[in-house]
Amino acid sequence: MKVSDLIGSRKEVFSITEETSVHQAAQYLREKQVRAVGVVNAAGKVVGVISHSDVSDKVAAENKCPAWMKASDIMTRELVTVTPDITLEECLRLMEQNTGVGREGKGRFIRVLHLSPPIVGNRS
Repeated sequence: MKVSDLIGSRKEVFSITEETSVHQAAQYLREKQVRAVGVVNAAGKVVGVISHSDVSDKVAAENKCPAWMKASDIMTRELVTVTPDITLEECLRLMEQNTGVGREGKGRFIRVLHLSPPIVGNRS
């Protein structure tokens, strides 16, 4: 099975700008019922990912005000991307080693794959 088989039927891509407040980002995550979204700059280029755990660990746990912080303050910047033709097994291996993996197609952001908690299976 390939990554494209897993998410190929999903059409919607969710993202926010790096200027979005963390409060607005948290509301957006809840509204869209997703665990993570891409963060894009003014040119529309993906520059990071923000997740529920980013909000929890970097804002709530530190007793910071989400309304005064921007998505760019807490987003994960080191992204690992994969192509749609990578196997699901290889993608899961990458996800175990990294927070999130973006699916890349034709040089553009497609969506974020994010597992929380990570899937750990018995591999033979």
